[in-house]
Amino acid sequence: MSIFIAQAVWFAVLGLAMGGLATGRLSQRQYLAGMAAATAIGAVVCVITHDTTWASVNSGSFAVIIWLWWQSGGGDDTKRRLRPLARRFSPVRRTAPSAS
Repeated sequence: MSIFIAQAVWFAVLGLAMGGLATGRLSQRQYLAGMAAATAIGAVVCVITHDTTWASVNSGSFAVIIWLWWQSGGGDDTKRRLRPLARRFSPVRRTAPSAS
């Protein structure tokens, strides 16, 4: 029964993302985020049902969609939050331990 709920959620997210883009209510980044969620849910559903072919297709689609989302500026907030952490990082040079 839970697999049917997961498939229904997958179809709902997919439909909402496509409908939102078609009506102009969602930007491209929001559409890509919705499609990424739909393909991630689809991959999990396929893994649960042991459908490895479609699980790999959904996983590959997820990777491409996340890359497109990141390239369209979707990860700017994440990049902004990581920048202060990168500034505080100061590498320390250490010699490797030698076996005696």
